[in-house]
Amino acid sequence: LARLCEQQMRGADIVARLGGDEFGILLEGCDRERALEIAEFIRCGIDEMNFKWQDAYASVRCSIGVVMINKGSPSVASLMSHADVACYSAKDMGRNQVHLYQDSGASERHEEMKWVSRISEAIEEDRLELYFQPIIGVGKSAGRGHYELLLRMRDPDGKLVQPGEFIPAAERYNMMSILDRWVVS
Repeated sequence: LARLCEQQMRGADIVARLGGDEFGILLEGCDRERALEIAEFIRCGIDEMNFKWQDAYASVRCSIGVVMINKGSPSVASLMSHADVACYSAKDMGRNQVHLYQDSGASERHEEMKWVSRISEAIEEDRLELYFQPIIGVGKSAGRGHYELLLRMRDPDGKLVQPGEFIPAAERYNMMSILDRWVVS
């Protein structure tokens, strides 16, 4: 993958592994059309790539978020956040896509993405709680008691966060299995 990316880059361009399966490419002095063209070449190259691992062939796909940087750009942290939004948008479009970050309409997605880090922090800081409520039958025979488990989260100040605030983001960004494992443990 590194060689494939390198083939599309110019001498002044930089590629770096940001962590996990995330990479960043900085294209110096590159206009929007050329940046999208390079991103598409990389995406197509990765899409066509197969490699052998332990007698099995594997294919790789990628979602690419593109953010334009200029003199009026916000801080590096904001630019990285914009790149995350663009990448998640590419994934939402069906994965294996290239998406250019557009500030308009991204604020709702950006707010939702903030819940991903808030949920992760709540898990690390043990701020999740389980509640339960009885399930009561309406028929003649009451039977044994059954209960419904309810997951709640506390914010850093200890205030209770309703599930409608964080569960939609957990579902959208594939964090439900992490929450499920926390509940089971």
